[in-house]
Amino acid sequence: MASIVVLHFSPLELYPPIQNLLGLLEKAGQNVNVRVITTRVSGVDIPSFTIDSDRIKIVRYGKSGRISNSFFRYWNYLKFHLGALFDLITYKPGRVLYFETLSSLPVVVYKYLFGSFAKVYIHYHEYTSPTEYQAVKFMGFLHRFEKKILTTAAWVSHTNSYRLKLFEEDLLPLQIGNAFVMPNYPPSSWYSPARPEVERPLRIVYAGALSLSSMYTKEFAQWVIQQEGNVRWDIYAYNITPETKLYLRELNTNFIQVKAGVSYNELPEILKHYQVGVILYQGVIPNHIYSVSNKLYEYLVCGLAVWFPSEIVGSFEYVTENTYPEVIKLDFTMLTDYKVEALMNRATSSLKEFDFSCEKCLAPLVKKLIDQSEVSF
Repeated sequence: MASIVVLHFSPLELYPPIQNLLGLLEKAGQNVNVRVITTRVSGVDIPSFTIDSDRIKIVRYGKSGRISNSFFRYWNYLKFHLGALFDLITYKPGRVLYFETLSSLPVVVYKYLFGSFAKVYIHYHEYTSPTEYQAVKFMGFLHRFEKKILTTAAWVSHTNSYRLKLFEEDLLPLQIGNAFVMPNYPPSSWYSPARPEVERPLRIVYAGALSLSSMYTKEFAQWVIQQEGNVRWDIYAYNITPETKLYLRELNTNFIQVKAGVSYNELPEILKHYQVGVILYQGVIPNHIYSVSNKLYEYLVCGLAVWFPSEIVGSFEYVTENTYPEVIKLDFTMLTDYKVEALMNRATSSLKEFDFSCEKCLAPLVKKLIDQSEVSF
């Protein structure tokens, strides 16, 4: 039986890709035993993620999220890292998978103690630039130690080729031997073909964390209001900042509705009632500029068109021409230049199907983790 320990410092509830991976490991059969080490959510009212399996156990050390007090933030770092190290030494897994630099230190120490005994697998949800590592001293400290195991890891992955290339360039002269791209695709069961007809008013959705900082929230809200009822925008967010809630409430418009957050597995049923999904991140940092948001894949497989800011270079490859559901890059600083009728004109467009499946995407990692040549889902 494959014994695997997964370290994921940030709460599982906020990261659908780890939820999908655990679901696939659970389906892999009796030959896998997984211990997941994570934290509890702080400052976000969201249902706890659980998985009904005797072979997958989730343990939580400390909290993460909205913790403004630096003492308590570092206290929770300490609880997670000590708890995770204790579990690694106790269970002595042959395979360890960690997500992000914040989860790395216990694995580095474990590898130092047990040498080549354990294979290490690493995935990064986000790209962190050298400037950001320098600015956040604790992250920089962890990354310096993390580099000691990156070159010998059995797997190192990023969510797209842009981010992976930047990461590899940042590490030079160190070189990664087992680098992979692992996008954040949703389950294949989410697929629903787009409809050719465009209803009025146009129903637009945003699902995810929402803020006024580094996002085009204000600009898009103002554009929606200017459409005078031709567009309706619904927002589903567990993680929405207080100032964003206040701003949207003070707009006092029926054209924008902030609704309760929904769990990841509920999203397909919600999304099918909309025609466009919007992405709002500004290109403030490289992580955003070279991103392909989870939401792009999720919107598309549920049959929605996608509108995203023109600064997000990582998403350019998905832009469509004469097909629907449309993927359109917009200048969010000049939204008044865009007319709904032009953006959603499908008179000469044909249906394009998008094959985004987490089962296919995650299968190579699952095979390596459980040491099995064939895995079917």
